[in-house]
Amino acid sequence: MAIKDRDGNVYKLRGPNPLMKEQKSWDSKHVKLINFGWDGETKEDENNPIEQFKKDYNVLDIGEELGLEPNPDIVEEEDIEEVIEAIEEEVEEVVEEVEPLKEEVPVQSFDKKTADFLQKHKVMVHCAPAIKVDIKDDLYGDTYQRTTYGAKEEFAAVITNQTDLDLKLWTTHEIQVDSVIYPQDHSKRWWRISEVEPRSGGFLASAVISNVNPDFT
Repeated sequence: MAIKDRDGNVYKLRGPNPLMKEQKSWDSKHVKLINFGWDGETKEDENNPIEQFKKDYNVLDIGEELGLEPNPDIVEEEDIEEVIEAIEEEVEEVVEEVEPLKEEVPVQSFDKKTADFLQKHKVMVHCAPAIKVDIKDDLYGDTYQRTTYGAKEEFAAVITNQTDLDLKLWTTHEIQVDSVIYPQDHSKRWWRISEVEPRSGGFLASAVISNVNPDFT
C-alpha cells in the first residue's frame, strides 16, 4: 500500500530529477580544450602559520637555549659532492696510467686533501653483514631466500645525509643490501641497508630504520 501525503499524492523518498529527463550528453567530438598559455606565478604567504604560532605562544628554540650544535659527523650533500668530484678526477688520472681491465676495480688512491677530508669526517660503523641463503621446501618443492647475518665487522664511512627515517653514507667498504649497521654517532639507532650503488671508487649506501637490533658490544 502506497503512502500518501496530506494532499493525496503518493509520497516518494527519492526519485529522478525531472529537470534531467530531457538532458542529453555532450558530443565529445565537438568539445575543444583550449590552452590559454598562462604563466604560473608563485607568491609567498606572508601569514606563515608556523611563525605566527611561535609569536603567539612564545615558542622557544631548545637548541638555541641549550647552546646545542649540529652533529659534526654529518656532512652536507654539497660537501660530499665536492669530495666525490675530486675522487672522480683522481680516479680518471690513475685509470689512464694502467692497462684496460676486464672488470671494473674500485681505485682507492686519494690525494692528501681528499684523504684528510675523509679522515676528519669519517664515522666508524658496526655492521652485521647480510647473507642470502636459498631454502627449499621439502613438501612443495618451492625455493625461497632467507636473510642471515655473518660475523660482525667494522668500517669507516662518511655520513652524507641523515633524518629521523633514513640515512645515506659513502664508504670504500663493500656492503650488502639488508645488512644492519650501527654508526658510532649521536643517533643511537640501528639502520638496514636498502640500496647500494658504486660511486667514485667506493659505495654510496642508503638505509632505513632497522627492525633488527644486533648486539655490537
